[in-house]
Amino acid sequence: MPSLEDYERQMMHQPAGSAIKSKGLLAFAAACGGDAVVDLATAFIRKWYGLRAAQSKALVQALGWIETPQAIQFLTATAKSFRTKGVQIEAHKALEGLASRRGWTVDELADRMVPDAGLDSAGRLTLDFGARSFVAELDPGFRLQVRDEEGKLRKDLPKPAKADDEEHANQARQSFSAAKKQIRTVVREQTDRLFGAMCAEREWPLANWRAHLLAHPIVGRLCSQLVWRAVSGEGTSTLRPLSVAEWIDAQGRLVTPPSDAQIALAHDVNVPPAQAVAWLEHFADRALEPLFPQLNRGLPELDAVSLSADSIDDFDGVQLGANALRNIAKKLGYARGQGIDGPTFYDYRRSFPSLGLDVSVEFSGQDFLEPDRPVTLERMTFWRRDDHSRVPLGAVPRILLLESYRDLREIALTGAAPV
Repeated sequence: MPSLEDYERQMMHQPAGSAIKSKGLLAFAAACGGDAVVDLATAFIRKWYGLRAAQSKALVQALGWIETPQAIQFLTATAKSFRTKGVQIEAHKALEGLASRRGWTVDELADRMVPDAGLDSAGRLTLDFGARSFVAELDPGFRLQVRDEEGKLRKDLPKPAKADDEEHANQARQSFSAAKKQIRTVVREQTDRLFGAMCAEREWPLANWRAHLLAHPIVGRLCSQLVWRAVSGEGTSTLRPLSVAEWIDAQGRLVTPPSDAQIALAHDVNVPPAQAVAWLEHFADRALEPLFPQLNRGLPELDAVSLSADSIDDFDGVQLGANALRNIAKKLGYARGQGIDGPTFYDYRRSFPSLGLDVSVEFSGQDFLEPDRPVTLERMTFWRRDDHSRVPLGAVPRILLLESYRDLREIALTGAAPV
């Protein structure tokens, strides 16, 4: 397998602005290379997307034929948020093609292809040193803690001893390091994806939810930090999963949804206030932190006049520092918008590909070099990703609209200190 430097050297010899001539070689690599090719391709795209757009897009196309969780996770994240629109669009096309070949939707593809960092169903990873072995297990904070053969906790994986097999030990240490990195990425990406599913009011058949989300050693634990709704002909109930097959209500009682239930994330929009309070008490009593806020935060009043508009202007004219705006927007999941006026951008965007929508926080503008200076908020708008047309507020899914409004309010109120 060539090094990243070798790979970059070959790719850089392709003319900028033209199609890559060696597409046959890329197709062969995609079919046979697996995650080793994914590592090389993603490293090149992240480094050279701005100067080598054609090569980057071709590599994204190739990744669409590598049916591994690592490739799918990169494409999913890239389709949602990437510095250049062209690479973003190419990633979404690659995902659509792969999903179509499997007979799935893009969301179903993403459910089924989440990396597991080598963990078993119990969240454990065995690390073989030859003469001895260790077990790394996922703790409640999604960190890997190490136990020796006697079950005692260690601060970290040790260095090889004389009695150990050096090759086995080095491989185990590499696996441990790679697992820690992948877990961090999965937690970040899947938390964002679950939030997007809440905003989209997505539903899963009970069997699929259990098999593809709860059974995953990392995603299943993320799901246990959220409140869910089970909707069937028998009515609607709320629950929290403890494992693949054990679910409880707000009072901690075991519950079993009907086999034909559809499962969706709970939100103020679809949960009565008394139930919302009960769930907040449930988390507090158990000293648990929800993965993200869902309940009992109040619903902003949106009258017919407001919903007929195509922007939220409540905080138009609020001044804040450019760095404060950037930092708050980034914390809330927004990325810098595309340049419009030379080296200047005028919004921060958050994408929801499953809804085909982008949310834009518009302001007076900032240079790409991002010097800190006063800027002014203008409005929040919603855009269709396919034709770049603006969406009236009344046509935006209710949960997405409310959560986006809360984002704008937090940006305005948090960042409006004197500059």
